[in-house]
Amino acid sequence: MTPGARPQRDALTEKPAGQVVSTYSTHAEARHAIDVLAEENFPVRSISLIGNGLSSVERVTGRVGWGRVAFSGASGGAYLGIFIGFIQVLLMPKLAADIAVTFGSAIIICMGLGMLFAIIMHGRNPQRRTFTSVTQVIASRYDLVVPDELLSQARSILTAHAAGHGNGHAAAGRSTEQAATGHNTEQAATGHGTEQQENGAAQQEAEQRREG
Repeated sequence: MTPGARPQRDALTEKPAGQVVSTYSTHAEARHAIDVLAEENFPVRSISLIGNGLSSVERVTGRVGWGRVAFSGASGGAYLGIFIGFIQVLLMPKLAADIAVTFGSAIIICMGLGMLFAIIMHGRNPQRRTFTSVTQVIASRYDLVVPDELLSQARSILTAHAAGHGNGHAAAGRSTEQAATGHNTEQAATGHGTEQQENGAAQQEAEQRREG
């Protein structure tokens, strides 16, 4: 074992050390942040992307019936038949004169055997599944981590990029702020009108008492 090979192997099995630059909700957003850093000649070999809140997601892609099982077995048998036909032509040159018959017979026989074998194995499997699926691991958030000495540089690059592409978000923030201000003004005006009505009613009641 070469010197330094073991530390490198241990580093791959341990959680990277450093500071979190930013956190993203999707892997695509985290990849985009790394692309931005790479465009600014940031040392990307020092970047680590840590997924937190891992979940195993299994997506069903289709149904498995007897027809699909037979087709899968026949497809595998066809590839085996092509291989056997090629071996026969190499080992027995006399068969090369009628290469179509050699390959055709090998493919048909292997397709039939593959189909029969697949149906038997599927029928005898007590835990056979009636669907196909794809399993993937998804994180709820992704932390972009860099060494301590590169933290300020990474944040400066990402902050400058966000400022250059954040006009739409700023406008949306201003619109939200204006809407909130208008709503508060309307509430204040409504409260002021209600107060005036209450004062007027109290004055009328006092005058009626004096007249009585």
